[in-house]
Amino acid sequence: MAVKPFTVMNLGQAGLFDPREMGYRDSLDIIKDESVKIQKSFVKIGWYLKHIRDDQMYTEDGYANIYECAADQLGYSQSTVSRFINICEKFSKDKDSPELDERYAGFDKSQMIEMLPLEQEQLEKVTPDMTVRQIRDIGKENKKKKIGNEDRTDEAGEADLPGQISIEEDFPEYMPDAVGLSSPDLQEKKYAMSHKETEPDEEQEFTEEPVVKGTYKEMVTFPWKTTQPELPILKNADQRKEWLSKYKEWGLWYRDENIDVNYYKFDFEDGSRLVVEEHPQRHSYYSRKVCDEAYYHLLAKNRVTNGDVYDDKYRHATHSETELVEFLKNLQTIGFYDIFGYNDCDVKIFGQLEELREIDFYSVPKTAGKYIKKHWENRLDVLSVKSMRDSGWLADNIDNPLRKWDGSGFVPAAAYKRSFKCYKDTKKLLLNAENSEDVIEIVRQYTRNFNELNRKYGQFIETEEREDIFMAMEQLYKECILGKSNNNKSRNTTKDINITLEEVLDVIEENKEDW
Repeated sequence: MAVKPFTVMNLGQAGLFDPREMGYRDSLDIIKDESVKIQKSFVKIGWYLKHIRDDQMYTEDGYANIYECAADQLGYSQSTVSRFINICEKFSKDKDSPELDERYAGFDKSQMIEMLPLEQEQLEKVTPDMTVRQIRDIGKENKKKKIGNEDRTDEAGEADLPGQISIEEDFPEYMPDAVGLSSPDLQEKKYAMSHKETEPDEEQEFTEEPVVKGTYKEMVTFPWKTTQPELPILKNADQRKEWLSKYKEWGLWYRDENIDVNYYKFDFEDGSRLVVEEHPQRHSYYSRKVCDEAYYHLLAKNRVTNGDVYDDKYRHATHSETELVEFLKNLQTIGFYDIFGYNDCDVKIFGQLEELREIDFYSVPKTAGKYIKKHWENRLDVLSVKSMRDSGWLADNIDNPLRKWDGSGFVPAAAYKRSFKCYKDTKKLLLNAENSEDVIEIVRQYTRNFNELNRKYGQFIETEEREDIFMAMEQLYKECILGKSNNNKSRNTTKDINITLEEVLDVIEENKEDW
C-alpha cells in the first residue's frame, strides 16, 4: 500500500515541532520518546483486556468470551488479544499492572512478542539493541536443549505413543498431591473400564468397575473408544458452520463429572484434532435462558509460525467460527505454487478426489495448468490457474529466488524486472568481492536499490516480498561467499572472506526503509 507524503502544516497547533527546524538528533530523541509511549500502551491495552476477560465484563453485551468481544468492538483477532494480554502478564510491573516494568524499557512490540516464550534466564540475555532475529535465535537454543527430552518412557520401559493423553501433563490438577493421595495409594487404586465392541450402528455399552473413593475415576470419566462419522463433503461456508454446530454427532469423547463438562473430538486425516468443550445446560447471564455452551479448540498438525513447524497443543484459548471454517475449507483445497517437474498426466489423479472443492494453481507447468483449466471448469467452488510457465521460462528462472514475482498481482511488472536485474548484478559483485568490507558495501547497495524500487513503484514490498528479499540474499551468500570460500580452501590460493550470514542479513535490516 502506497504511503502519501506528509505535509508539514499547522504543527504548532497540534503541539508538534517541525523536524526540519529541530534537526536530526532532536528528531531522533522525539521518535525514541514516542516509541516508549507506544510500548507502554501495549502493556496498558493488555491490562484492560486481561481484566475484561478475568472479570467476564464482556457478558454485559452478551459476548461468549473476550475474543468475540474484542473482534466485534475493537477489530482485534484472537492472536492479537492473546499477545496484548501476554505482554501485560510478562512485562508489566508485578505481572498485573498497566505500567511497564522498567527492566523492559526500550523494547518495541516486535521484540516483546519474540520474548514472550523466553524463560527468565533467556530474558536476561536480551538487550534492546538486538534484532528480532537475534532474539528468536535465543529461543531456538532452548528448543534444541529440550529435543532430547521429548520421548518419555515409564517405569516399565514403555514409551508414550504419539497423541496419547498424559495424566501428569494434561490433567495436573488431578495428580495425587492435589487430592491428598500418595503414589502407592494411587497405584493400588487405578481406574478400570472395559467396553464391548459393537457394530457401527449398534449402541455402545460400557461396563465399569466400582469407583474407589479418592481415585482418578471418581473425579473424571476417562476417554473411551468411539467410532466417529466420516467428514462429509462441505461445499460452502454455511455447510461448514452447520457441521461444526452438530458436534454431538461425533460421539462423546469423555465427561468430567467433577465440573459437569463434556468433551467431543474429531480427528482429521492430516493428524489435526478438533476438541469441543461443552458446558451443558448453563444459565445465560443476559437472556436468562438455559442452553448448552460450546467452546472449540483446534489442535492443528504441522502449524508453521515464523519459520517454526510444530503441533498445536490443547490450551484455554478458543478458536472462532471464522478460523474453523477456513481450516475446513483448506482440507478440501489443493494449491500448487511455483512447483515444477510434472505435467498433464500427473494431475489427472485429482479426478479421484471426490471431496475436492477448490484448486489454486500459480506459476505451474503450462501443460498441467491447461489440463486443470479444461477438465475442472464449472466443477468446483473455486478454480484459479495463473502464470503458466513453459520450458524456456523455467530454464531462464530455475535459479531465480524472485521468480514468483513474475506475473504476481502484487508486484508491478517493471518492479519485478528491475528487482531481478538487481539480484543478478549483486551476484556478479559478490563473486568478485575480496574481503568482508566489500561484501558489506555490496549488501548495503543491494538494500538501497530495493528502497528506491519500493518508493518508485508504490510501496509494493510488504511482508511476503520482504521475506523473499532476505531469502534471495541468503541464497547469494551460500553461492557466492560460502561457495567461493570452500573452493579457496581446497586450492589454498586466497584468504577466506570472514563474514557470517547473520551479519549479512543484519546489514539489510539496518538499511531497509519502510518495508
